[in-house]
Amino acid sequence: MADLIDIIKGSLSEDVLGQLGQQVGISDKKKTSDATEGAIGILLNAIQKKGGDSNAAGSFASALDRDHDGSILDDVMGYLSGSSNLPAKTTNGEGILGHLLGNKQKSTIDMLGKKAGLDSQSAGNLLAKLAPIVLGALGKQKSTGGLDAGGILDMLTGSIQKQQSGGNAMGSLLDIFLQGQSGQKSSGKGQLLNMGMKILGSLFKKK
Repeated sequence: MADLIDIIKGSLSEDVLGQLGQQVGISDKKKTSDATEGAIGILLNAIQKKGGDSNAAGSFASALDRDHDGSILDDVMGYLSGSSNLPAKTTNGEGILGHLLGNKQKSTIDMLGKKAGLDSQSAGNLLAKLAPIVLGALGKQKSTGGLDAGGILDMLTGSIQKQQSGGNAMGSLLDIFLQGQSGQKSSGKGQLLNMGMKILGSLFKKK
């Protein structure tokens, strides 16, 4: 089964990463690359959480068919520069981000920003710019592989496990942030944030 992370990275050439960094306010190429890898991990884990919800899995699969067929990967530079003719729903990164992260969006952005050495605005913009690309890669694999909701989840799980085995702790990070959606009391927010900072820190120390 194809690895989503390899597919996504394959669409992010050096020129594309340079354009991405310029648009979100990151001048250092290494910092852009590291932050992008962390952001991809966050997005894949958030999508996995949504896909694993039996109540949402069907509608998520339908959204991929409708709005994320993978055509964005054919001209990522055009998407970033705004010269492509992609539908608005396909490129609505902020809307995608809000749907995936919900009330954990600000905390996740702040955490990524701190550990990647970015301000919150740059971290948020980076996640929003990457979200349509990640969904495009997933939608393309769903289409070419004829995957149902279960197949999508299997692909996500395999890609995430591979990323974690390489030293990326994003899965644990998202587990921590999304605990609040399954009954975690708000009084534990500070403790969860501290735990998350340590986990995400382990990723960037390996760079």
